[in-house]
Amino acid sequence: MLRWVVLCVARFAAQDIAENPGEDLFLGIDDECDSTAKAGDQCALSALQLQRNIRQKHLDDSKCKMTTFSLAYGSTLGVFALPSDASHGDKIAKDCEFENVSYPIGKVNFVCRAGAWHYESASCTFCEAGAVSAKLGNSTGTFKLPAVHSEGAELDVPCVLQEGPNSVYKHVMATFACQNAKWELKHQSCAVCGHGSFKLRFVDEIGNFSMPDAAEEGAHIKQPCVYSKYPFGEVDFECAHNGWSYRANTCSACPATTLEVKQASDVGNFSLPRTLQRGLKMRKNCTFGEKVYAAGAVEFACTDNGWKFESADCGSCRGIKKFVVNYGKHEGVFTLPVGPSEGVEETRPCSFGQTTYESGDVKFACVSGHWQLKTVTCLNGTLIHNATQ
Repeated sequence: MLRWVVLCVARFAAQDIAENPGEDLFLGIDDECDSTAKAGDQCALSALQLQRNIRQKHLDDSKCKMTTFSLAYGSTLGVFALPSDASHGDKIAKDCEFENVSYPIGKVNFVCRAGAWHYESASCTFCEAGAVSAKLGNSTGTFKLPAVHSEGAELDVPCVLQEGPNSVYKHVMATFACQNAKWELKHQSCAVCGHGSFKLRFVDEIGNFSMPDAAEEGAHIKQPCVYSKYPFGEVDFECAHNGWSYRANTCSACPATTLEVKQASDVGNFSLPRTLQRGLKMRKNCTFGEKVYAAGAVEFACTDNGWKFESADCGSCRGIKKFVVNYGKHEGVFTLPVGPSEGVEETRPCSFGQTTYESGDVKFACVSGHWQLKTVTCLNGTLIHNATQ
């Protein structure tokens, strides 16, 4: 029975040592002890002492010794002094001090394992990874930035990656710089609406507009009309949450304008409307400041270059296409222009239908705003007739 007790103790000691991390141990036990109680006790004590000796040797062998550890990190090299008397599993964290660079953030981690120091990990950096708050225009949000290993490093981040309840930016980039151990926003050109092409149909043409970036929602921009038939005016665009949108336009063949016209010593300003019809002619009343002519009109035309003054026939008497004069048995039809002023006269040859008189003439006068027949002195020899109108 005593022999089995000794073997049980020995096996327990071997199992306890073998389960210790680091290495597997095997304990050989002499199981031929005497059967007497005294000899049996001595055998058991010897087994326990052997257990203690082996355990102590294992512990001594598993401790790490003082040493220096060289470690390459990126393009630089660091030499780290590691202490002695560290047990298996002990860890130590060292500052990120390398030959030609000192990282303000992070540690170099070592672990004691099986009697030797081992490199475990390093988190050395100039700016650590994480969420960085940034205000872009009226929007405040955060960007998730990585760690960097060089002072002054810059990072371009798409503005669309900004996170926040009021982040509306979808275009262009924000640039961050690693300075003084933290990320700082250096500059940004973030836009709610991005640059690009905007196609817009107007009447029977399609125009292609080049749109810029817009930093704020609600921003407006006016672009010149790009239509061949309607080159004048502007198109108004607005930056909405989902991009550029069309608002209004003033495109035209001729834009609304005011032209100045001189009539003798008089000056008139004439307002002309926006029109989509090139070649359109427009007649305006003869109003020159305070002076208003009773007859005639000022005429304008819509040309390739906009509204242009064409002519003016302003006067006191309106032009007449058919002024009928009866002279004896003959009837004549005369055309008279606008009478530019009161009392002006117009003279015509003595032509009455198919009859033409050898001498004399027919005279008209502008009187009280109307053309009137003044005299007829037409003669065939000595024949004189009375004229009526």
